Formats: sequence, structure tokens, C-alpha cells
Amino acid sequence: MTNKLRWFAALSFLCAVVLLVGCRQSFAPEKDAELVQTQDAQEGREEKQPAAAPSAGEHAAEPAEEAPLEEGVEEPLPEAPANPVDLDYYFMGSLYGMGDNPSFSSLFDAPDGLSRLKEFYGELNKTFDRVEYHPQSLEYVGTYTGDVKFSANGSVNGMGDDNNCHTQLKTLMIGKSIYGAFDNVVEIGSNFQEEDFQVEAVTDVIPVILGYDYLEIYDVGDMLALSLHTQPLTFQVIGFLQKNAVLQFNMDIPLDQHIIVPFYDIAYEPTDDVNAYYQEIYYSQKCEGFVSIDSTADAEQMFQDVQALAEQYDLLFAVTPVKLNVSDTLHVQVFPSDASKYVSKHGISSDSKTAGNAL
Repeated sequence: MTNKLRWFAALSFLCAVVLLVGCRQSFAPEKDAELVQTQDAQEGREEKQPAAAPSAGEHAAEPAEEAPLEEGVEEPLPEAPANPVDLDYYFMGSLYGMGDNPSFSSLFDAPDGLSRLKEFYGELNKTFDRVEYHPQSLEYVGTYTGDVKFSANGSVNGMGDDNNCHTQLKTLMIGKSIYGAFDNVVEIGSNFQEEDFQVEAVTDVIPVILGYDYLEIYDVGDMLALSLHTQPLTFQVIGFLQKNAVLQFNMDIPLDQHIIVPFYDIAYEPTDDVNAYYQEIYYSQKCEGFVSIDSTADAEQMFQDVQALAEQYDLLFAVTPVKLNVSDTLHVQVFPSDASKYVSKHGISSDSKTAGNAL
């Protein structure tokens, strides 16, 4: 009995071992498949992660090309050149009284002389680029008690044909095309405005800017009764220039002791013989000045065009066919206030008699 029990126990153990091995063999493929699926899933998640950015030493991907402009969208214009077009300048003057030419009196005696001058002047400005400035003294009529340094000729109270004392004052008339050069050199008050360059009546008040040395004598708003070509006129101070302001172009003009006047147009007919004479002289000066052209342009053609225009109005004006020695456009420069004098590019010092008598 005991032996039978031992044999049965051994047989049961053997069956259990066989059963256990069979179970392991039947379940192992599923476990392996599950493990493979888990590994595949992990590898898949790793592949979906973004690639790391290349380090500074590694080659980065080339940037994409810029997309072409959409149809109808204009490309931006190129920047303008830093330097303006080079200009050449020539002086234009009258030929009256030269050689066998008649004098100005023949023009002024003609009934249409003034109208021809005004029309010619208007066409000049429409056709050509011009620089207008003219040293022309205003006169103080009566006994002048001011400083002689303001005199244009170094003297005061000269006796005139009218038995009155006349003192010529340093004055500079500037055209509408260049008054912007004074924008940054006005110490007190204001610069001219475009409307200041036309006078509608002989009684109009004409604005003026005074040089720095007048600052202790006058104030903004003061009225000045002065004469131009024998015509009494009224002027009003609108500003004062900075100290040591100098106009520089074909010559240097220190402005501390000057009266600056707009080279205005006269938009009315002469009121009397005195006014007619004033306008005739005035417009004969306005027709002079400087003509500028592109340095690559045909200067000879410009000379001929000016001459043809003058002949059209039966006038004697022409451009001198000699280019001016000008290295820059007209401008006004302020020199250091602590400088007792300056020496210009033309060798003129501010305290010299030559500079003082530039007008």
C-alpha cells in the first residue's frame, strides 16, 4: 500500500511538471508579441519627437528663398544718391552802355521799356534755374547819426541832388530761390516767407532782417523809413541774424552790419515818374544774376537760348561764357563767436575794408 502511494505521488508530480511546461510554451509567444509591440511603440514615439537644433558648429539648413512680389505690388525705389547733381554757374548781366550799345536811358525812355523788362524777367525764371542776390544799398535820407560801420562806402551824410543828406547803408537783396539758406541763422525773430516776395502797392510794408550788430539798436517790429532808387519805402524788422553770419557763393559777404531785403516782385503799375524810375532800375537789376545748369549740360546752348529770349523782348542781356569759380551752392555760414575775424576761401577778412565795402 505504501509503495502504491509513493508511485502515485511520483506520477502526479511528473504530470504537474509536464503540464507546467506546456503552459509556459503556450503563453510565451503572446508575451513576446506584447513586448515587441511595446518596444515598437516606444521607438515610434521617439521618431515623432522634433529633431534637435544644430549646434553653433554644425551646418544649419539653408534659408528659404524670398517669395516673389505679388502681381501689382511695385518694388521699392532705389535710394536717391547722397550727393546732388553737380551744377555750373554763369553770370548774366546787361550789355547796355558797352561798346556801341545804347545806354539804359534808351530803354527807360521807351514807353514799353518797363513792361518788356518785367515780361523778360518772368520768362527767365520759367525757363532757367537762377540764383538771385544783389548788393544794393538802401539810403537813409536826412542827417544820419548812426555808426559809420553800417555805411556801404565808409562815409555818411553825403549831399544829394535834392539838397538832402544821403547815407548809403550796407544792404543785400536776396531772391525767393535762396531765402531758405537763412533758415538756420536767424538769432531772433523769423526768416522771410514766400509771400514776402511780392509787393502789391507802393505803400506796402516790406519785411527786413538785420545783421547782428543792429540788435542793440532796433527790436523786432520796428519800422524803418528808407529809400531805394529815390523811392521812399517803409520797412519792418522781422528778425536778426546770428553773430558772424557770412553769405558764401562767388564772394563772401559778412552780414553783421547788413540789412537783408527780399528781392520782391512789383505787382503794380508805376504811380508817378519817381516810381517808374525806381521800377525800371529795380527790374534791370533783377534781370541780372546767376544761371545754373547741370555740369553735363550744353552750356553753349544755354547761352544761345538766353540771347534769343533777350532778343525776343528787344533787350540787351547775355550770359558771360565763363564758368564761375564756385565750389558749393549758395549758403550762409556762422563762424565761431569767439573768432575776432575769419579768413574766407577768397582771402577776405571780416574786419577788412574790402569786406566792409563789398556792396
